[in-house]
Amino acid sequence: MMTFPTGFALLFLLGCLLLAAFLTAAAWQRTSRRWRLLRVLAGWAAVAGLWWLVYPPSRLVEQKPGAAILLTPGYRLDSLRALQRRLHMARTPALFSDSRSTALADTPIVHNVAAWLQQHPAPARLHVLGLGLPAEELMDVETSRLQLYAPPAASGFTAAQWEPRRELGQILHVSGRFAAPAGQPATWVVLHAAGTPRDSVRLAPAGTFQLRYVPKAAGAAVYTVQARIGRRVVASEPVPLEVLPTRPLRVLLLTSSPSFEFRFLKNQLAARQHAVAARTGISRQIAQTDFLNQPPHKLSSLTPPVLRRYDVVIVDGSSLTSLPATEQQALRRATQQDGVGLVVLADNAVLPAAVPARAGFGLTPASTGKTEQPLQWPDRVQPLRAVLAARLRPAASTQVLITASRQQVVAASQRFGTGQVVVATATDTYRWLLQGAQSSYDAYWSRLLTAAARPQPATARWQLLTDFPRPHTPVTLRLTTTAALKNTPMITLPDGSSTALPLQQDAALPEWQIGRFWPAQSGWHEAQMPGQPAHRFYVYPPDAWQGPVQLAWQQYVAAHSNWAAAGLAAKKPEDWPLGWFLGLFLLGAGFLWLEEKL
Repeated sequence: MMTFPTGFALLFLLGCLLLAAFLTAAAWQRTSRRWRLLRVLAGWAAVAGLWWLVYPPSRLVEQKPGAAILLTPGYRLDSLRALQRRLHMARTPALFSDSRSTALADTPIVHNVAAWLQQHPAPARLHVLGLGLPAEELMDVETSRLQLYAPPAASGFTAAQWEPRRELGQILHVSGRFAAPAGQPATWVVLHAAGTPRDSVRLAPAGTFQLRYVPKAAGAAVYTVQARIGRRVVASEPVPLEVLPTRPLRVLLLTSSPSFEFRFLKNQLAARQHAVAARTGISRQIAQTDFLNQPPHKLSSLTPPVLRRYDVVIVDGSSLTSLPATEQQALRRATQQDGVGLVVLADNAVLPAAVPARAGFGLTPASTGKTEQPLQWPDRVQPLRAVLAARLRPAASTQVLITASRQQVVAASQRFGTGQVVVATATDTYRWLLQGAQSSYDAYWSRLLTAAARPQPATARWQLLTDFPRPHTPVTLRLTTTAALKNTPMITLPDGSSTALPLQQDAALPEWQIGRFWPAQSGWHEAQMPGQPAHRFYVYPPDAWQGPVQLAWQQYVAAHSNWAAAGLAAKKPEDWPLGWFLGLFLLGAGFLWLEEKL
């Protein structure tokens, strides 16, 4: 529409009104009254046509935007052909895929949808077929231009979850869901590690599963979870896991007399590469000291410098009571101020007054006497039974670590200053070693020591924010650190080469640094800051774990299905064609001219 200054519009409007008034007066004052009303109407029509020729009115016109079909991995050719017929498109304008995916011969490849949309403002709408776009890609895409189509129902492994890194000796839990059509035979889901089946569960034929395995060696490994129907493998997916070495602790054992409990514990902790020192009372004035995995030092008196050498102190109740007052005070101060953990083995129904945070632990005589009770905790490897010296009733602020039957608490922890105090009521745990339950014995003591150990100093921590990362799709990493970054982190690729990972500080949380990385190959990658341990993460092959990706896209489509209706109903103003108004002007002016000639 042609635009004029406001002054011109007012002058033009005034001229049109004067012209309309002149034509009306001229038609009305004529001596002949024949066609008087028609002459007036024709004059108004000519003036209106003249005004609209300069300032035409507009109308809302429903838009029919152009369209392109965006193919993603997992699309079906029959769905593509049906959509082309409905949109009257002879060929496909766009394909989102990497070069190894199946592509049509006449279809270009688009690696970045957001950039493609910016470079191609028309067509206005993209019809997305297949398994869809990854969540990281959708963050940069103008979603109002997408027409989403739900993919077919997912089959195979549709969900899976596990901890990507575990300490040596901890249990790996792999849980998930397997989907299969009704009427199929039973499905066996098997976890393979080091080429050997480790755990399995039977589904009939679909449902949820949970598998467990205790890794035997530290390092990065890729396990496999398989679904079998009879002898046929119907699905197989990788389970990458980084097994971290056990954190070496410095442990001090204190006992007033020799016992099998402390003797076996000392040897077992040393076998797990912990630095262990033991002070065992022989008589009133004589004590025996042992040092394993560390050089000997003076241990005749528990002074603050001596206690600061250790992360955890383990002592039974009677031995704690027999300590001199100065050593009790030093132990209390080391827990409260230096963060030294304290594990107290309650060997009777009375908790010594020297126990820090004693109010958080209530002890009563055990109701079961000498009867062994089954123990329960999340990472228990196999059933264990123990005699409980007392019944523990922790306060509300105390964290329960291990329980027995009837929800009886066996071990609990309580914060005291900067350290932790743990009280356990199980006695004679060394019998588990004699019974061959070494893994469960290690798991029991690992739970107590982990809860009590001195906190580790804060370091930079990496976190992978992308589920099931794969090649040629963005992978988001987050670094949490309070220190200023002096160097750019590096990503070590599976082939040994490296690339920089630029980071951007989060506006809301300054200690968060966000980086985005586009891997080109599958396998183990390492993100590393100078002077910090490397963080390993695994990039999956393109065809791995398609079930969870497909299910996530189904949920995304269901949540954003209103986009299509909003886009198709869009309207925008459009000027009427000038030919209509030119015809109106000619019709009115022509009638006035012709009527005078008649």
